[in-house]
Amino acid sequence: MSRALEAFSFKQLLFEPLLGGGLPRFNAVALLLTLATLLLGLHLGRQTRRR
Repeated sequence: MSRALEAFSFKQLLFEPLLGGGLPRFNAVALLLTLATLLLGLHLGRQTRRR
């Protein structure tokens, strides 16, 4: 779980300067959550396939 939080904070630091307030913060958070959900789904899918 700590790895996910680290990745999330890293993405925030990466995207914050690029956004520059042009996009509402809610849109950025929603985008990050969507990407995180997709990555989590792929990770869980790989684990179930190994079994």
